[in-house]
Amino acid sequence: KSELGKNILRLWQARESLWNASLQAERVLSEQYSLVLWTRPDQVWISDVTSATSLLTQKNATKLVWSRKCLMWGGINDKSVIMGRAAAEVMLTAYSRFLRLADTNWTTNPFPKTYNAEQFLKALAKKNEMKTKEVPWDKIPSADGMRIQDEVCVLKFYLCGKDAIAAAGNATYQNCEDVVKANKRKHKR
Repeated sequence: KSELGKNILRLWQARESLWNASLQAERVLSEQYSLVLWTRPDQVWISDVTSATSLLTQKNATKLVWSRKCLMWGGINDKSVIMGRAAAEVMLTAYSRFLRLADTNWTTNPFPKTYNAEQFLKALAKKNEMKTKEVPWDKIPSADGMRIQDEVCVLKFYLCGKDAIAAAGNATYQNCEDVVKANKRKHKR
């Protein structure tokens, strides 16, 4: 009912639409994806994502959902997430699954009470026998970013610790907070 809630549902709907297009591509190519990555459009990649081989060799990789071990808000950090094939089938249909639950007033399929999108996604994975696995920031090294004038900067709060902040500094990304302060000083002159 809130604007934030509506935005989350729009995001999930867009992901589901892209997932459906991926399924069609699988049929056309007679191939199946092993891993799927979702990332929000405001993510800035600070370095390379972890090796696909290191993920695929883990036990039951097809049912795993890897997310960063920070800012989880009681669920999974949903900024950038990597999923095995079976997990993608569940997680990338969060929109229609949410609507089905809402249509039945949450009664036909008892679902744990959740208070935010992160908790809902974790409960969705668990309810469908998928396993969530939190990984260090450097395995999925993205952060919230924005463009301020001609610069792309990252929001320090979403960098998840000293290692991430150092990596962002090494990648020549400025903290948005510093860019905003510098612009204010410039405009005061």
